[in-house]
Amino acid sequence: MQCNSDDRILLLSIPNEERLRWFSSLVPGGALVAMGDEDAVFTMRDACRDLLNAMIHPGAVEPIPWGDASFHHVVVETTTCSPKALKEIWRVLLPDGSLWITAGSETLRFQRKS
Repeated sequence: MQCNSDDRILLLSIPNEERLRWFSSLVPGGALVAMGDEDAVFTMRDACRDLLNAMIHPGAVEPIPWGDASFHHVVVETTTCSPKALKEIWRVLLPDGSLWITAGSETLRFQRKS
């Protein structure tokens, strides 16, 4: 995944600690937001409290509680990609932002055009 250091990334699931730290390192001057179920949120908040650019938030994909055009990149697993979820993802993506859909070891990338 290619990012600028000040980009904003939205993860629509809570990854393991190593992966969360990796995403955080991609945007040292930006922001990382990870959303997921409350148990995972509290566990990861405790493990990653030293990451100053990461926000770990409870919630689901529908609706995404951020304004239109808030993120440069969104990462989602295929299991959470309903048509309604995709509409929400597209809403929060900036023009020219990218959507990354993961399915096991495969990743699909889509670029939003204005």
